[in-house]
Amino acid sequence: MIPDETLGALRQIDTPTLCNAIEEFKIRDRTEGFMGFDIKCLFPALGTMLGYAVTCTGRSTVPGPPGNHAGAVRLWEAIEESPKPCVVVIKDVGPDRHRSCHYGDMMATLSKRLGAIGLVTDGGVRDVRTVEEMGFHYFAAGVTPAHGNNEIVEVGPRSDRQRSRSKHRRHDPCRRKRRRGLPYQPRPRSTRSRGPRSTSRRRAYEPIHGRRLHSG
Repeated sequence: MIPDETLGALRQIDTPTLCNAIEEFKIRDRTEGFMGFDIKCLFPALGTMLGYAVTCTGRSTVPGPPGNHAGAVRLWEAIEESPKPCVVVIKDVGPDRHRSCHYGDMMATLSKRLGAIGLVTDGGVRDVRTVEEMGFHYFAAGVTPAHGNNEIVEVGPRSDRQRSRSKHRRHDPCRRKRRRGLPYQPRPRSTRSRGPRSTSRRRAYEPIHGRRLHSG
C-alpha cells in the first residue's frame, strides 16, 4: 500500500502533470489510460479524488424483470477488501448506455460506509443533490431520473476459469497455417471417449488492488 503522506502529496498535483509523468515510464501507449470528455466531474466543489480502483461492469437498460443482485454483493466485498481510499469504476455493458443509471443515494451510502470515496462510470447516475451532500464523488456521463433494472455483471478482472481456458488452449498448428493463408491438412478427429468434465469452479471473483485513479 502507498503511505498516506505519499497520497497526500499526490493530491496536490494536477492530473495533466501526472499524465505527463506517466508517459516517461513508457508503460503504455500515449493514446491510452485516460478518460474522454464525455465523462465529467459532477461535483467539482468536493475537490480532488484519489484512490485505488475497484472495477466492475454493469447494466440497467435490459428490459424485463430486475437483474440479479449477486453481482452487487461481490462489489460490496471488493470495496471492503480493497486498500483505502478506493473508487468504484463501472463500465456500462447494457444496450442503451445513454439511459443507464448505475448509482443513486442508496448505492453511494453503502459504498461510502465500506470505504469508497467516489464513482467513475461511462453511464448515468441519479440523486445528485443528496449524494453531493454526503461528500461522495460522481464522475459520470450524465444524470438520469430512474434506476431501471440495475445489475452489477462482473467484478474485478476476468475469472480464473476464463484465464485457465485461454492459457491451456490446445496447440493447433493448423490454426496458425490458416491465419497465414498457407495450405494445411486437417487432423482427423479422435474417436476416443473422454471422461466427464469437472464441474467444480474456482472463485470467479477477484478484486483489483493497487490500480490508481487520480482526477482533479
